[in-house]
Amino acid sequence: MKPWVIKLAVTTGYFVLVTLLRGKTDWAIVGGGFLGIFLIDLLDRLAFITATQPSLPSSTTVRQNLFRLQLKPLFAGWEDFEKSSERTLHNVIFQLALVLLALYALFINASSFVLGLIFGTLIHLLLEQSQEFKKFGNLTRWFFLTTFRPTPSQAFLYLVSFFIVFLILSVQLGGK
Repeated sequence: MKPWVIKLAVTTGYFVLVTLLRGKTDWAIVGGGFLGIFLIDLLDRLAFITATQPSLPSSTTVRQNLFRLQLKPLFAGWEDFEKSSERTLHNVIFQLALVLLALYALFINASSFVLGLIFGTLIHLLLEQSQEFKKFGNLTRWFFLTTFRPTPSQAFLYLVSFFIVFLILSVQLGGK
């Protein structure tokens, strides 16, 4: 099954549960959530072609076609991006900052759309981490900005800890 289909299915299930917990349908939170699962990849891709790996031929192709109405060239070299070990927004530092942002947004009563966007992005990161751990048995790519290189058991502990924090935040979201 394609990764984007999995993200879409999990996000749909998640926001159905949040809707049930809240007792009302909030389309702003759902819309923000769906935008969040895809927006992070697009932003990371932009960082990849402009800052991280601008010299790759695929990056040059995308930059040249960025403002044209041709969609196919914009996805040139997606494999280069997927294989990259330096994905700017797919790392533990961004993930932890996003958790702090989620806490802040929950306690200041941010708009439903913003909450959905943050939680959709958190779902995306959690799914990406889970898939990477399942495939490689580690989360090395997620720690590239740090000097820490986790062992497989430490990586698993981090993944479980993040999942627990996500569940706690989700209960808070559901109670809003």
